[in-house]
Amino acid sequence: MDLNYKAYQEFYIVCVERLDMVVGIIIPNFKIELIIFYFKKLVFIIETVLLFIVIMLNKLK
Repeated sequence: MDLNYKAYQEFYIVCVERLDMVVGIIIPNFKIELIIFYFKKLVFIIETVLLFIVIMLNKLK
């Protein structure tokens, strides 16, 4: 495993814990991991749709 990846992973965990603490005060039982997880899924879906559109436009030419 790459050292940069390990450092990034630890930084991510610390950020997530801090965000959970800060937002957890305002909204009880709040988990930032869920929002990040769903955001990544949303980005993946958007990328897939855009790729499909580009492929279709290329076939029309």
